[in-house]
Amino acid sequence: MRAKKLKRNRRILDACAETFGLADPLPVLIDSSFARMALRHKVNMSDQLHRLLDGRNLALCTTRCVIKECQLLGPVMAGTLKVLSCLELHPCHHKRPTTAVRCLTKALRPVATEPTVDEASGVSASNPNWRPLLASNSERLRSLAHELTGMPCLLLEHGQPLLTGLPADTRRLLAERRLRGLRAEADEAAAVAAAATVDASVLKRRRRRQRGANPLSCLKKKRKRQTEQQQQKSDEVHRNIDNNVDLSSTICRRRKRGRRAGWSRRPWHVRQFIVEQLQQQFLV
Repeated sequence: MRAKKLKRNRRILDACAETFGLADPLPVLIDSSFARMALRHKVNMSDQLHRLLDGRNLALCTTRCVIKECQLLGPVMAGTLKVLSCLELHPCHHKRPTTAVRCLTKALRPVATEPTVDEASGVSASNPNWRPLLASNSERLRSLAHELTGMPCLLLEHGQPLLTGLPADTRRLLAERRLRGLRAEADEAAAVAAAATVDASVLKRRRRRQRGANPLSCLKKKRKRQTEQQQQKSDEVHRNIDNNVDLSSTICRRRKRGRRAGWSRRPWHVRQFIVEQLQQQFLV
């Protein structure tokens, strides 16, 4: 089965579940025309309908009046009668047998009063979700089912089961329910927004207090401690000065900036003069 067809059927069943609620298992009322067409095309009703209806649990059933009508028609409906005899029997609530159309019409009415028996207690109760699907190839019966239940119907066409669309009344009811839901959501959102809004005059404006200076910026600058290597060089210079040692080889080289016109480019006698001046300065 095509994915497009399965999506369409799933959408129809979801709309029915949203509007009415669907029983589990979903009851399917089968009449003699549908059973005869399934027998002619050798269709496995249980398997085909299970796949058609998105894998839902199904309860295939018929009524005593449908079986009785097939018996009255004689050998022509012998195969159809055998197929219908394998299905579950939906209880008829009339005393005398009647025609299949009248019996199915009565069974298809929206049954908030449809009797169901609780297995644990044995007490009958009403099931408001009991809305059956009609499986019939009779156009008259399908139109009656649309009016009574508001549910789609099943039919066999060229040996393939088909699910009809939703009736116009059901589509209108579904649109009204969705519109009411949207209005309720809009009203709720408006109420929440109104409760959340607070008058601006009620809120007090927080005044910013005057702040002082940053205490971290007021700290005194700490002198950088000399590293161990720098301390050793300084001690060595003072020791050499005390011992009258030539400082030309031990003096610290200054950082050169720009052009290289430093100590190494000066003449030897100039450097010797500078060293003597430094010795006199430190010895005074």
